[in-house]
Amino acid sequence: MNKILILIVAIIVTTTSCSKNESDRYPNVEEELHYYFDQFIEEATSRGITIDLSDIDGRISPVSTPGLIGLCQFEEEANNKITVDQNSWDEADTLFREYVVFHELGHCKLFREHLDNTDVDGFCFSMMASGTASCNTNYTLTTRAEYIDELFGN
Repeated sequence: MNKILILIVAIIVTTTSCSKNESDRYPNVEEELHYYFDQFIEEATSRGITIDLSDIDGRISPVSTPGLIGLCQFEEEANNKITVDQNSWDEADTLFREYVVFHELGHCKLFREHLDNTDVDGFCFSMMASGTASCNTNYTLTTRAEYIDELFGN
């Protein structure tokens, strides 16, 4: 019985301490974006790049510009901010959400500009494409690694 009680207490302590640390990791980022911030760091790390996103703010809210899905705002005296359009977020699947967050972090953290180059089939070469229809996005589970390699310069 004592072993079970100790195990239960250990699980509660571990779960509680992880939850606190998780919210502290990105203090100015909405909880729904944490997973995608973690994925961005994981992808960078797997390519030998160290990324710290604690200096980026993130939110999901309506964007006033029609057709704009995400936005990176550079701040001189505060954290850079990404905003993802609420309606687009609500309609998107996990892969598209990742694409949008990675694209905006590409601007705000990697300081990447738009790149509308195409491959031989007319697909966007980069996830940093502007979305102006000069190329077609082909971000799928099959092409994901190639897009992320290009994002991080590999």
